[in-house]
This record gives sequence, C-alpha cells and structure tokens, in this order.
Amino acid sequence: MQKAVFKGLMLALLIGLAPSVRADDDEPAGASWFPQLTGTIVSVRADVLQVRPRFSSQLTRVLINADTKLQTMQFLPIKDLTVGMRIMAMGDKIAGKPLIANMIMAPTANDGFFGGETKGIQAGGYGNSVMWGGKIKTLQPLTVTDDAGADLPVLTAPNTPVMKTVQGPANNLRVSQAIAVYGKRSADGLLLAARIELQQAPDSQSSLFGEVVKVRDREVEFRPRFAEQNVGVFIHPEAKLYRQIPIDPDTVKIGDTITAQGKYQTDRLGAKIYVAAILLIGKNSYPKVPANEMFAMFRGPESESLAMTGKVASLSPFVITREKGEDLVVIIPGQTPVADLVPIRFADLRAGDKVMCVGKDSSDGRMFSSLVIVGASAIVGLGN
Repeated sequence: MQKAVFKGLMLALLIGLAPSVRADDDEPAGASWFPQLTGTIVSVRADVLQVRPRFSSQLTRVLINADTKLQTMQFLPIKDLTVGMRIMAMGDKIAGKPLIANMIMAPTANDGFFGGETKGIQAGGYGNSVMWGGKIKTLQPLTVTDDAGADLPVLTAPNTPVMKTVQGPANNLRVSQAIAVYGKRSADGLLLAARIELQQAPDSQSSLFGEVVKVRDREVEFRPRFAEQNVGVFIHPEAKLYRQIPIDPDTVKIGDTITAQGKYQTDRLGAKIYVAAILLIGKNSYPKVPANEMFAMFRGPESESLAMTGKVASLSPFVITREKGEDLVVIIPGQTPVADLVPIRFADLRAGDKVMCVGKDSSDGRMFSSLVIVGASAIVGLGN
C-alpha cells in the first residue's frame, strides 16, 4: 500500500522526540518539557493552588512564586512571521521536496520544549511526519536555519496554523481555569511550579485510551495509557460498543466493498487528494472522535472527516468505484489500519481489554462515555 501524508500528530510523538531537545535553562532541576500535572484550579490561596487533575478526584497542591512563568498561546497570522524569528514546525518530509509545514510554533526564547535547540530533521514515526526548527532566514521562499547551521526550505499554505507563546506573571490565576504545570515535586509532595500553561477547558467529547482494570454494573475501572492512577468510566446505557477486528491488508481484493474513512487534503501542488485514516470492510463507518485543544492543530488546515464507500477497482493505485460510478483514488499512509467493526454488549467487556472511551469529563473526576471501542487504533482515535 502506498505511503502518504499523515497529519494526525499525537502527544506520543512529542514524548518520543524529547531527548533531542534541551530543557529551559531557567527552569529548576527536575522540570521537564512535559507537564507533571494537567487539571482545573479549584482554589487559590496566596502562593498555593489546589488543582484537580483531569479524570481524578484527588487534589494536588501546586506552589507558585515570583519566578513562576504563566504562559498562554495566541494565533499568529502567517504573514506576521519575520526574518530572524525562531520557530518550530511539524509537518511532512517527502524525498526531493521542501519540508511541508502543517503547524508552526513561534515560541519565546528558552520556552521549554518548543523553544529547545533543534539540529536536523527529527522523524516522527508516523508515515512522513517530522519536526524541525530554527531561525527564519528568508520569507519568500520560507527558509529556516537550524541550530547546526543547515538551511531547511519549507512549504506553507495561507491557512497553515501558527501559534505564538506569551509569558507573564502567575499571580492572576483564578478558580476554574484549566492549566498544565511544569516543575518538580518537593519531599513533602508539593508540586513546585516553574511554568504554568493556560489551556482550553475540555467542554466537549474527548477520547481516552487505556486498559480495563475492573468491570462493575455500568462502570469500568480504567487505567489510561501513560497514567499512574485509574479512572472511573461510566458507560451510558445507550452507549455504542464495538470491537475492532484487524484485517490482513493482503486479503483485500478487487471487487470487495470497502469504506475508506479519512479526509480531503491539499497536496504540495495545490491539488485535492483523499487520504484515508482507516479502511473498513463493507459499509461500516468509524465513529468520529473530536480532537480538542492543540490536537486539532496537529492535523493540518483541513479537518473534515468523510466516509467513502465503494468497490475496489484497483489495488495500486488504490481506487474504489462509488455507487454513482465515479472512481476515487485513495492515498493510504503506511500505518493505516484495515479493520472490521463488530457491535458488542457491555457484558462483553473484560479486564485486560485495551479500549478507547469517548465521552465527557464529570465534576467528580470520572468520564461519562457514549462510545467504547475495544482494540481501537490510536492513529484513528486521535487523528480521525
């Protein structure tokens, strides 16, 4: 199957790239490029914040001082980029072509992960996805000089999202704000904040990946990936539950009915192409999972997910003929799963199942889930 652009960059990609980037020299030893805590402020008392971590009922105390930085992000028109400005970009690398930027960060100096030193192009692990950065050398065409002195030509679109970071004092934080805290733990369990980022409060559905620990009544005890604490997930009585069954791509043959779920994108020449996030057997449709907060920007300018059903007319290139007779060429990234979705019941859930839960946060730290998929693909869940 043909490799193509994959724009659903996930947080795991950043974690995998962390060793290639230095930390903020102004932050205390033990601070990192990734937050020690994300959650909502429930009280502010002088220099101590009480924060409820997301999907947890236990409060964490966060200590701030005059050196704690408060950071927010703002959209920046791409036309406002200037020569000499430092940027970090995420996008795609295609052999023999300039780098294609899907998202650009314009950080302040020594601004944690996004302000770190970059040398060369860092592979992202998903298709052609890469990360790079440096100072802008020229605008037309856009060229970035990295910290090793290499010039990197970059392609952008008028709607390529650009974010810039703005820093200020942390003395105007207030109850109900969603934050991410970077710092280190003290001996008595306090989190000493070096930097606090204001975040968008999760007010819509989001996805959570992990493993079922225990099943009881309509609730499961759930251990999210990369987390240390379990989360209670209440499964709504009318929730949809599926099991994703992997299909060997080599078994797909001409004449099979396939649903390609993905989106239209614009290639480097300005032409519209259809890129699949998942291929499903028959007329199945993978439930759409919204990407909240910064994940939406990692996808690139286009974000509308569409399901296209038809009969396979060609395997290379991959072409399906739709019901009205039109042929659709489907670009298939190397990590695109081929699967079948089979409805299941709540009683079919078992401890040890790897699942994706989709739902909303509750005030008591649980998730109320309206959709559960056993064996779900993370690439689809966060990039669909």
